[in-house]
Amino acid sequence: MDDLTELENLTESTIQNTLKERFQQDKIYTCVGDILIAVNPFKWLPLYGSDQIAAYTMTTASDLSPHIFRISDRVYDAILHNHQSQVCVISGESGAGKTESSKLFMQHIAHIAKVHHDDSSQNDLHDRILQTNVILETFGNAATSMNNNSSRFGKYVDLLFSEGKLCGATIRHYLLEKSRIVLQATGERNYHIFYHLVSKKDTWFDQFPILSADQYPYLVFDQDDWSPIMEWKSVLDGMKTVGFTQDEVIAIVRIVLAVLELGRVCFDETDPDVSAVRDAEVTQKIADLLGVECNSFCQAMITTRYDVRGEIFTKPNPPHKSYQGVEAFAKCSYDALFEWLVTRMDNMLSESAHLARTTPTKGVLHIGVLDIFGFENFKQNGFEQLCINVANERLQYYFNL
Repeated sequence: MDDLTELENLTESTIQNTLKERFQQDKIYTCVGDILIAVNPFKWLPLYGSDQIAAYTMTTASDLSPHIFRISDRVYDAILHNHQSQVCVISGESGAGKTESSKLFMQHIAHIAKVHHDDSSQNDLHDRILQTNVILETFGNAATSMNNNSSRFGKYVDLLFSEGKLCGATIRHYLLEKSRIVLQATGERNYHIFYHLVSKKDTWFDQFPILSADQYPYLVFDQDDWSPIMEWKSVLDGMKTVGFTQDEVIAIVRIVLAVLELGRVCFDETDPDVSAVRDAEVTQKIADLLGVECNSFCQAMITTRYDVRGEIFTKPNPPHKSYQGVEAFAKCSYDALFEWLVTRMDNMLSESAHLARTTPTKGVLHIGVLDIFGFENFKQNGFEQLCINVANERLQYYFNL
């Protein structure tokens, strides 16, 4: 049974039994009206080859099995013939397969648009939009206990179409998990980009003063394998395709390395009321990577400035407050870098900005893709995970209205 609404008794047990039976037959997709349920098989199935792509491209066949491509085909058909903008919300538990579903959905949408217009000039824009996924995964995904490529942020990609032609895109992100930058749970990892640096799998990183992985306190992992999930060459190719320059890539890596080095900053705790930098070599290295003056940088870590009625006062920090400040700086620095990456990619997809300026609003239709972060059921949630769970709850409430 492809659609659960056809069940005679629609109860929680009948839904679960039907999904289990289909899953055992490698039928991971099931419909509930307009909603598609996808059960992660945790293995690659032959469901996304050229035959499946062709079968679910601009088809009116009603006997096709439920599939992510069927959803994307219906969405594209709606903007083409009904002239209505569409949105696809991808939600679920961490490890449910949301990231892969989002990529497959967008890849098939781009393929259908290309087939419809048979215009090879669109290839560059399509490739740039799809390659943003590689960059976002590298800087915003991490290995968790449930998933080795878990999105630790939410993203909304808005694809813009004019008469069925893909003309541009905008990207927004929400609530990057910043606490992961300085602390990971047992068996979990930091963001993928850090492991590209410390794994030393690519000689491209020889131009940077990178230490061995075990010297960075912000990287804690139970195993000896520090390998990233994809080759750095794939990330470099993706950044080049999207439009990043070589100088920009180098600057990005310098900031990422500076964040790692912040974990090595130590303070003299002899005086409980005053902080002093213990290793000047570490702070000098961070200052060089960030392009700031070292003495000013050190003073910012060990003192707090107050503005009282226009007068500036400086107060020494106790060591514990200095450590808190360093961690806050590391989290804010990486968050600002991620924000800049998303904004930079959004700007480089310049067709959308040009389209918005030159085309009447009524002539532009949108396909929005919301890939929300996964909810978790922990015995004790951190504040960020609590926010993620609340966001998912609100989405489910909206669906059930």
